[in-house]
Amino acid sequence: MVDKGSGGAPASNADWSRDETVLLMALYRRHPKAEKRHPEVVALSALLRGAALARGAAISPTYRNPAGIAMKLRNFAKYDPSPTLPLGAGLRGGGKVDRQVWGEFGRDDAALAAEVVRVRRAFSSGLENLEAPSRGPGPASGTHVHVRDDVAGCVYLALVDGPLDILAPDRPDPAATMMVMKVGRTGDLDRRIAELRSGLPPLSSIAYVPLAVRDFAGGEAAHEFEQTLLAASHQRGWSLGREFVLAEPEAMLNLMISLAEDGAS
Repeated sequence: MVDKGSGGAPASNADWSRDETVLLMALYRRHPKAEKRHPEVVALSALLRGAALARGAAISPTYRNPAGIAMKLRNFAKYDPSPTLPLGAGLRGGGKVDRQVWGEFGRDDAALAAEVVRVRRAFSSGLENLEAPSRGPGPASGTHVHVRDDVAGCVYLALVDGPLDILAPDRPDPAATMMVMKVGRTGDLDRRIAELRSGLPPLSSIAYVPLAVRDFAGGEAAHEFEQTLLAASHQRGWSLGREFVLAEPEAMLNLMISLAEDGAS
């Protein structure tokens, strides 16, 4: 949580937790020199800020913002035996937690990957805990029948990193903070992201970066939430057609949380 001053505004940002630092270290392993506009930095910022808001925390504009994440990323250089960044390039503070996380996972990438899965699920708990019960597949009539298995699944939000003039050619001047995202539904998020990535040419400049997920006990409930999220995005003028939107990642994540809360009330 963030302390509040006498005026009710956040006075300072909370120290980084172990779980937040786990996600940061995983990002460092992939992109140690990532800057604030890097899609995975933007995605992590939106995830951490959205999780704080879902907990009811009061956060400042600088709380886990992309610039701060890009700077703190460099803290790991002091523990990396073969750093690609100069020592002392990161933020002050957080040394104890950074050191503990590096000591735990610095030589075990498999354990780090498994812990990242657990942490991401935990940070999405604001969505997962608002799970709606499945009502089973709806009735169908006529000769055209769409079968949707009523099995556990999730609705996901993924950043689509790539040139905006290619991804959104009809939006010539989007704000610098807006990015293309994909809304989807799947029973296996890791496999689905891998499928999306494998469908791109080897030298493609486009990449998919998972941002948030909400789990459901049944496929019908997941489908309903997916369609509600897409419709709400369209109403806000964010839709690019089908399952793609152009918006600020934090705004899209907050919409996802808001709709989950409405569905649970």
